Amino acid sequence: MTLGHAKRISAIVSALAVSTAVSAVDTVAVEPGAPVAAESAAAAPRIESIVAMPIGALKAVVSNGELLYISDSGRYVLRGTLFDAWERKPIKSIEEVRESVNHVHLDRMGIQVAELGPLTYGTGKERITVFVDPKCPWCAKLMKQVKDKPELAKQYTFDFIAIPVLGPASQRLVRELGCATDRQAALNALMREDYGKPLEQNPGCDLKPIQKAMMTAQILGIHGVPYTIRADGMVSRGLPADLIGWLVAKK
Repeated sequence: MTLGHAKRISAIVSALAVSTAVSAVDTVAVEPGAPVAAESAAAAPRIESIVAMPIGALKAVVSNGELLYISDSGRYVLRGTLFDAWERKPIKSIEEVRESVNHVHLDRMGIQVAELGPLTYGTGKERITVFVDPKCPWCAKLMKQVKDKPELAKQYTFDFIAIPVLGPASQRLVRELGCATDRQAALNALMREDYGKPLEQNPGCDLKPIQKAMMTAQILGIHGVPYTIRADGMVSRGLPADLIGWLVAKK
């Protein structure tokens, strides 16, 4: 198991004990060598041993009225109560599994979107969080759909969070966007996928928002973009077939 995996597990375990998850996000993102909990050592759970298991994705299955969790290979079967550390509650039914898998509430995790360096478009009451890569064509299609419908900017506020998923070129652009002195120019470049003219950079750029955004993406398990979180917490992994329909389809 890599050090990164161990830190991630430690952060999740700590989330069961501390009052908010944001302290874990802040600590891991900014001070990789520091403990994940801001509480005293006595208050934080201590991981004594870790064994990486070849489980892969878990499938929730109802069999003879019992909720079970089965590994991809079918070798491992988990029985008993599964606990959602992000929501801080047990999962007791297949309906609650679906709810947990398809929803993410960043505020309940103690994660403030404003601290992730978002490039914001629109003035609407409902906030939509979108993780994008500057080089991602599907992200560009999503942002074009948003820009082509001016009415969306009145109903929603879109927080676009740039993360480097697609390699070194993306890493360079994420930093350039995050350190731009003109946030509107950075937003325009991102939404138009126009990086021909270098953005003026802040020489004393604070990289913490970029670090926090990358750590948040890691915690959420974002491996592909766009990754969109609706106002009610519903998640879309990839570009919705009908973006507008998905935005208005509240549960």
